Amino acid sequence: MGNENLFLAQITDMANWVKKNRSQKNTNFLDLSKQALARDVLKDFPDIKFSFLGGYKGAERKIAIVYPSFLSESDLNVPLAALRITGAFDEKTLSHRDFLGSLIGLGISREKIGDILIASNLCQVLVMDDIKPYILNSLFKVGKFNVSIEEMDLEDLILPEKRVKEIKTTVSALRLDAVASSAFGMSRSKVLPYIRGERVQVNWKTITKPAYALNSGDVISIRGRGRAVLKEINGKSQKGRIKILVLRYL
Repeated sequence: MGNENLFLAQITDMANWVKKNRSQKNTNFLDLSKQALARDVLKDFPDIKFSFLGGYKGAERKIAIVYPSFLSESDLNVPLAALRITGAFDEKTLSHRDFLGSLIGLGISREKIGDILIASNLCQVLVMDDIKPYILNSLFKVGKFNVSIEEMDLEDLILPEKRVKEIKTTVSALRLDAVASSAFGMSRSKVLPYIRGERVQVNWKTITKPAYALNSGDVISIRGRGRAVLKEINGKSQKGRIKILVLRYL
């Protein structure tokens, strides 16, 4: 069984367990692609509810909590914790990769770690609650820097501002290759290897057809290049081209 099929089976088993035992159950952190897969499975179970939570609004990595329909989201036990890491570093000397590498170097699996937020000489990490004590007692150094670590309230997280570039342009058709070309500043010929090489996702699902038709609100991700949203489709220009507004996340 492939990894995707195994994951879908696990989500199905979780939904059936919740339905039978009338109690909540949750995954570890999921990336955006797995969140989309899980949502497709869970929406077909009318007797349960589900929520995706990452510790703050706008989180990328989230856990799925599946629970019986008589509960509300406010009734849930959310097994997430936030850790604050400080030291004589800044965002130029230590990167997301440095912090993630140090955590994984402790023997922690990626699925136990959520978003990592870096601002000046502060790093905030979302983790599963069950791994929190181990990290607090084990993480003393990141890269060449000695660090201090403490638990913090989720409500006290300092959220970085998202930098977005607005791109108003026209395309001949709402094809993936055409819109991606405009969004990422590449020629269509340079976009094609990404698409055919399975490095492009639309709404967290891999798309390999350049002519795939896009709709307003679709999210385009190119591995190694970033993410963009087809925000608006605004009719046609005098030359018959389609006017669009794309938001590119920087």
